[in-house]
Amino acid sequence: MNKFPIKPSIVFYAFFIVSTITTLVIVYMDLDNTIANAFVIGYVIFILLFFLYSIIVTLVNLGKLKWFEIKKEC
Repeated sequence: MNKFPIKPSIVFYAFFIVSTITTLVIVYMDLDNTIANAFVIGYVIFILLFFLYSIIVTLVNLGKLKWFEIKKEC
């Protein structure tokens, strides 16, 4: 068994960084073809889903905390 399993969030963040750099290059170079347009549209959809994933993971982890731990942080 692997000592350091890869967590989904690490994969998402790595894909986010690579996709952001690629999208910035596409926009900066003003590339206008179907592949570049499809990539940017896919990137926007990925950003929305990634944001939704982050909210869901935060709420699930918040649900695991005890009430006094939440109160102590505020």
